[in-house]
Amino acid sequence: MRGLGASQDQFDNGGDGVTVGVVDSVASVDAPEGIDVCKGADFYPQRPRDPLDHGTHVFHLLAEYLPDATFQLYRIIGGRAKQFRENTALLNAITVARSQSVDIL
Repeated sequence: MRGLGASQDQFDNGGDGVTVGVVDSVASVDAPEGIDVCKGADFYPQRPRDPLDHGTHVFHLLAEYLPDATFQLYRIIGGRAKQFRENTALLNAITVARSQSVDIL
């Protein structure tokens, strides 16, 4: 695994010093103990939290593989997947993630 701003050694060593952006239906999650989570951006703040559980699952898988990484969460899918009809939220998430120095999305 290789990120834009991270070396292979950082990934091989649990993600120490790596910032990972999760772009999905996740807005906030209960992180596993010891996992550093920062809120990236929520483009659907008026919607329920991760109704699909997909983003939560993706986040937990990444946290298991990279327990020493810092995670930024970007929710681009609202209450139902069909609400994701345009690319605006995705493009905004990428723009914000870049401004927040995320190493890998």
